[in-house]
Amino acid sequence: MILTIDIGNSQTVFGLFNDHGLQKTCKLPTDPDRQSGVISEWLDGELSSCISSTGSIQITVFSSVVPDANQEVAQAVRQLTGKAPVLVSYENAGMPFAIPNPGSVGSDRLINAFAARLQYPCPLIVLDLGTATTVSIVNKAGEFTGGIIAPGIQIQADSLGRGAAQLPSVNLSDLTRDPSELTQQIPVIGQDTAGCIRSGIVQGTAAMLDGLIERIERELKQPGSLVITGGHAPLVLPFMQNTPVHEPVLLHEGLHALARRFLQS
Repeated sequence: MILTIDIGNSQTVFGLFNDHGLQKTCKLPTDPDRQSGVISEWLDGELSSCISSTGSIQITVFSSVVPDANQEVAQAVRQLTGKAPVLVSYENAGMPFAIPNPGSVGSDRLINAFAARLQYPCPLIVLDLGTATTVSIVNKAGEFTGGIIAPGIQIQADSLGRGAAQLPSVNLSDLTRDPSELTQQIPVIGQDTAGCIRSGIVQGTAAMLDGLIERIERELKQPGSLVITGGHAPLVLPFMQNTPVHEPVLLHEGLHALARRFLQS
């Protein structure tokens, strides 16, 4: 068994793999103040339906964009499995680089790029729609060569609600993820203020990504394989003119592949 952990800005997501693939995911809101004992007890309960003993977990591999949360999560894993987890960084993420400072790149972006490169031909354009909207580029030689970071769609909605006195707060998580219903719920031309905000954020993000893909491919001088992941991907994908392959658990697949490499080394 292999345990994977993605400590993101909003959520910490745990994945449990066996020889047949991903068996379970569970998540907690990311909270650097949450104590390891609380995490360990909760995770033990979540995993109990899949495994008889957490001692059967051979290795835990995790990535994090919230360093302050790392210590308690790592301690929880040690309490639960008896083994220290492996933190993924640019040094062990399995990616060659064509940028001057790879240590500045978030490990989530590197792992997504690594996972996509295992499945799709290069060059690659990997879109991740989470707390931030990121685009990561892998060139034809298979090297991580940079990308783009923009505010995520909920951050955009929250910022408008805070910064403009007459604009309402819009919670995009309430929207359906059914593509046919979404296209009816979010027309380009909003009929009220909330509808205008939803269009500006969701349709606007889709248009931004389509435009960025065009500019990236122009800079690369060739088309790239398009992959999309992240919690907000189902919300934006129906409005894109491009058709990226949707990989909902791309990061965990990458962590799993790295874990298998670590076990073999």
